[in-house]
Amino acid sequence: MATLLSIGEFLRENPLTILLSFPVLGLAVIIYYFSENRPDLAGALGHLALTFRLFYKHHLKIKLLLLISYQLLAESAKIGTGDGQPTVRMVMGGISAELGSLDQAQKDYEKGINMAHGLDDKNQAAYIESHLGKLFIQKGEYQKALKHLDTAYKVLSEFAKGQTDPRPHIWLSNVELGYSDYYLAMRDRAQAKKWADHASDRAQKYKLETRKQDVKKQ
Repeated sequence: MATLLSIGEFLRENPLTILLSFPVLGLAVIIYYFSENRPDLAGALGHLALTFRLFYKHHLKIKLLLLISYQLLAESAKIGTGDGQPTVRMVMGGISAELGSLDQAQKDYEKGINMAHGLDDKNQAAYIESHLGKLFIQKGEYQKALKHLDTAYKVLSEFAKGQTDPRPHIWLSNVELGYSDYYLAMRDRAQAKKWADHASDRAQKYKLETRKQDVKKQ
C-alpha cells in the first residue's frame, strides 16, 4: 500500500498527471479506512489534502478546494501521531491564512509550534514560528512579527551552518523572506531588498527551485 501512496505522490508532482492522483490517493484512503489502519489512513488523508491544495495553487483557484484540503488535514490530525503532526498543523495554518481566517491560522501555527517543542524538535518549531512571524505581518502586529522572526532566525541559522542538505536552507530562507516582508511593511526598501537578496543567493546556491519562485514574487 505504501506503493499506492508513492504512485499518488508521483502523479501529483506532474501537472499533466495530477488529476490521476485524486483517484489513486482516494483509493488508499478507502482501503486504509476499512482495514482500520489508522496511522496510514492519517498519512493518506494528508497526501490527498496536499493534492487538493496543489491543484488550487497551480490549476484552479476555487476556494472549495482549500476548504476540502483543510478538512482532510483536520481529519488526519485527529488520528495521526508522530513527527509529522507539527507539519500538518503548519499546513493547516497556511490554508487558514489563504482563506483569510487569520485568527484560526494563528491557532494552527501555535499548535504546531507547541507540538514540535513537545517532540524536542526545536528546528521544526522554529520553521513553523517563521510562518507565524509572517502571519503577524499580515495582521499588522509588527512587533510580534519581528520577535518571532528573530527567534526563528537564531535557531535556523545555527541549524543551517555547514549544512549542504537543502532542508535547513529552505527553512532559513523562509525567515529571510519574512524579514523582507517585515521591512517592506516598515517601508525600508533597502533592508527589504537585502533580505530578499539573502534568500535569492541561498536559493541559487542550494538549488531551491520553489524558493526561487517565492523570491520573484517579493
